[in-house]
Amino acid sequence: MKANQKINRRQALRFGAGAALSPFFIPSRLLGDDAPSKQITMGFIGVGWMGEGNLDAFLKQRDCRVLAIADVDQLHLEKNVKKVNDRYHTKDCTPYKDFRELLARKDIDAVCISTPDHWHAIPAIAAAEAKKDIYCEKPLSHTFAEGVAMVDAVRRNHRIWQTGSWQRSVANFRQGTELVLNGYIGKIRRVEVGLPSGHSDFEHTGLQRGPFSQELALELQLRRRATDGLDRASRRHRPLGSFQHRVRRRTGRHHRPR
Repeated sequence: MKANQKINRRQALRFGAGAALSPFFIPSRLLGDDAPSKQITMGFIGVGWMGEGNLDAFLKQRDCRVLAIADVDQLHLEKNVKKVNDRYHTKDCTPYKDFRELLARKDIDAVCISTPDHWHAIPAIAAAEAKKDIYCEKPLSHTFAEGVAMVDAVRRNHRIWQTGSWQRSVANFRQGTELVLNGYIGKIRRVEVGLPSGHSDFEHTGLQRGPFSQELALELQLRRRATDGLDRASRRHRPLGSFQHRVRRRTGRHHRPR
């Protein structure tokens, strides 16, 4: 066809129909199980001993993608950011010393919190306020007041929460529970719980701790003192239905917290 030759209506329709029937290719990564729309984007707060184990588990899940890690320990931070980038063959995982910077990101759907037991409340409440869903290691909280504040924050912000007590759902644990509840080992009169020696620092991380932010640690310590003050007040004013009131109803005795 010559460049100056006019195209009539029938030819135009023929060309348009041919274009419509031509295959339109979309990369498989946009439609398959690894499609971004099918993945939960995650940030990790605390990647020490248990936190690194949780990170390894989530990296095996195809329906999530780790975007960022926050830890005050530089050694833990660098090691696990590298692990994530090696897993995805990218350099997209962002390191943070301050978990609040991680929570400020709008592209993160959920967080995994694996800080020490007495450091669950502050990042958990902040995560709920930032509209993130939360997986947090056990125990839920260090004090009664912290637990109440965490539950309130999650409910107020309509977040999904899971505590890392997953063993309660494992088959052999459930079977053991049923055996005890149905009397197969007789009447239980005493229960002893023990931990191996050195349980406070299994991995001896205190001997190999990397540099961390003294300024951030001081700021958060001051915030923890305020939370502790709230807990002391809560011991004088426990809500109805609390452990203290249940003991009083059942035994007639007043339970005094230690």
